Amino acid sequence: MKLTRSLIIFCLGLLVWIFWLYIAQWIKNYVIAYENVWFNVDSFVESIQQSFASDSSQHSSLYKEFEDVYDVLEHSYYDASALHSGNMREQALKSFVNALDDPYTVYLDAVENDELHDSLQWSENFEGIGAVVAKKDDGVLVQEIIKGSPAFLAWVKPLDLIVQVDDTSVSDMDLRDAVQLIRGPKWSTVVLTVIRTDKQEKKEVLELPVVRDAISFPSVTSEILTGSSWKMIAHITLHSIGEETENLLRDEIRELKKSNIQWVIVDLRWNGGGLLTTAVSVTSHFVPQWQLVVEAKYRMLENQSFYSKWYMDFGDVPVIVLIDGLTASAGEIIALALKEINWSLLLWTTSFGKWSIQTIKEFGNKASLKYTVGKRYSPSGTNIDQVGVEPDVVVEFDTNLYANEGIDNQLQKAIEMID
Repeated sequence: MKLTRSLIIFCLGLLVWIFWLYIAQWIKNYVIAYENVWFNVDSFVESIQQSFASDSSQHSSLYKEFEDVYDVLEHSYYDASALHSGNMREQALKSFVNALDDPYTVYLDAVENDELHDSLQWSENFEGIGAVVAKKDDGVLVQEIIKGSPAFLAWVKPLDLIVQVDDTSVSDMDLRDAVQLIRGPKWSTVVLTVIRTDKQEKKEVLELPVVRDAISFPSVTSEILTGSSWKMIAHITLHSIGEETENLLRDEIRELKKSNIQWVIVDLRWNGGGLLTTAVSVTSHFVPQWQLVVEAKYRMLENQSFYSKWYMDFGDVPVIVLIDGLTASAGEIIALALKEINWSLLLWTTSFGKWSIQTIKEFGNKASLKYTVGKRYSPSGTNIDQVGVEPDVVVEFDTNLYANEGIDNQLQKAIEMID
């Protein structure tokens, strides 16, 4: 019995040894066969090495070209005193990044980077116009508007390009100096000359007087409205979506729930966006738990899915969402999630359409690169970047009626539809 077992083991070992001899001979011929296509191993490896070498060569050639241009200017340019290598490098980097034609991907020098951090951490005592701005080659770009701020009331809009402040051009001015011109004491007036470009690339030059004020607005406000049928309607306005928004919203909802709320109007008009995680928390007050709210997809990072939490304060109450052309980013996450999960009605005008995700890379010289790393997708897999969310019913805002009589025709129409 033992002899038979040993003979079987010997035969199996011999078969394995013959098999590996065959494999070794096959590899020795440097050939791999796959789907009737043949590759020589040495050639394949060599081609990969050449590819990497080619990419490296292209990068080296690009840097060499910059060096060659600067060498020519350094030795032959007439006004040698005008050669400032640091400034020239900064401008070259800005132009290099701007060629991507992405308004949210920008190279920020040390001064502009400081301004960006200041804008993200502004205090309640800030006095100015209530806008977040960034420097572009030909002016100062408005990135966000705080709802209810002086800029909001003067109809300054995101992506307006400020080219002049009062009588001073800011086209060639650094950001810090331009911001100092725009800021000023409470109740003083500044006239901004802006270039506004619509979605058809049509440009319009506007002069907008803005009365500066203290910028201190809660991100959430609410009120109870009643229509002609005396239905109890909670009107919740999200002015911005920041770190404090969730706690403020909880406080507002706690008071609203003391009444018999039959409808909710979530007002996201003029909401320039904010934090993605806060947008998910806000949505969770109106939808069931574990619903996909938004998905973030990246090129270099693992995709992320964000689901609703257990709150559901108004899960059984019908919701109407108000949006407009300035509802962007986190505001659009809330609007589209409520539409797709709760079948909420979206009213008034197409939203802004910013569903790209940015991050900031800091450099040793205190400069930074703010750049796009991914895009967002709705529960149904829709990306509305540069397109916007389409409303179910369109009603344009009547600026004259609001300015002359203080009547918000869009809000009034929403109440009428509930009645």
